[in-house]
Amino acid sequence: MLNKFLRWLFTGVGGSLLPLFIVYILSGRLGEPNDVIKHGELCIVIAGMCAVALGELFGTKRTRTNADILAGSFTSICLAISTALYSAAPFNPQLTPEYIATLSYILFAFSLISCGSCIAISEA
Repeated sequence: MLNKFLRWLFTGVGGSLLPLFIVYILSGRLGEPNDVIKHGELCIVIAGMCAVALGELFGTKRTRTNADILAGSFTSICLAISTALYSAAPFNPQLTPEYIATLSYILFAFSLISCGSCIAISEA
């Protein structure tokens, strides 16, 4: 279980964050990480993470438990919120870049927990 979780963490999450990290390094504004995600770019990474985690969780042929349903539900909620935030960001002037960046960080933290739970449960 730990092996699959670590593989997901380093290749799935790390690989997804790599383009944002490269943009951050190349931007020359190393003190301003929000500049890289202020238009919702991190939401795309979150949506991808959630989709993979849900696929892993529900792609196994076994009896569903309460843990499966709970982890899958939270991950689905994170997927829906990240998709809505990314979709609404360009059209809603009330969503300032700072607000989008802050919400993205919070959503990313919750998504790491819920997606990691899905990955761990899928192996159990």
